[in-house]
Amino acid sequence: MRLLSITLLSCLAIAGCQGEPTTLREEAELAQENLDDARQRAAELVAESEADAVEIVADARDAAEERILDAKRDANVIVADAQEELTEKLDELSEKRVVEPVPVDDSDQSPPPATSPK
Repeated sequence: MRLLSITLLSCLAIAGCQGEPTTLREEAELAQENLDDARQRAAELVAESEADAVEIVADARDAAEERILDAKRDANVIVADAQEELTEKLDELSEKRVVEPVPVDDSDQSPPPATSPK
């Protein structure tokens, strides 16, 4: 901005108090000032865009990290539930494999009656 002010003052001093440039040199100086202004505005626009982009990336990174943490929590719950179910099934299986002795009935142990051949 300071450069712009100095340039404008020097333009007024050279051209006097006239509003429009009257010579080709004055037009070139005005064009140079316009170019400088355009470059300054472009630099500001780029700087603002870069700042916005940095903020957007930071927000996206935070959101992604939160999603990853949520997914890890969900995965841990799923694994814990599956482990619990497996433990329950293994416990049930071990209980069913325990064979309780069946009371022996003496009548079942007698030899079958002999049959005569015909």
